[in-house]
Amino acid sequence: MSVQDIVNNRKNSFEFFGYDFIVDEELRVWLIEVNSSPSMDTKDQPVLQRLVKSVLNDLAKVVIDYPKNKKANTGGFEVAYRAKNEVLRPKGNMNCDLKVEGRSVIPMPSLPPSSVPS
Repeated sequence: MSVQDIVNNRKNSFEFFGYDFIVDEELRVWLIEVNSSPSMDTKDQPVLQRLVKSVLNDLAKVVIDYPKNKKANTGGFEVAYRAKNEVLRPKGNMNCDLKVEGRSVIPMPSLPPSSVPS
């Protein structure tokens, strides 16, 4: 059974994807994975609690307000790419060769709590 068999496109619905990125020591951004059902579990982490709350609040703005008013406030969301056509899911087997390259990242010393942006 494939994802296409489980999740079908439905009128008046949307999908929310979670993208996981990492930034290396040269400040290059790498995509790690894309989740079709991202977890919103904050695991008692204050940064995640603020982020998830903001994402859920802004998601409503994008899904409800933006289609009616293209100048509506979308919070922290910005259009990164606008396709001319709907992007369809790949059909069949997605065979590909994946390769991970990199170097270890040396952790930076922790900042005092007063210097962490809110």
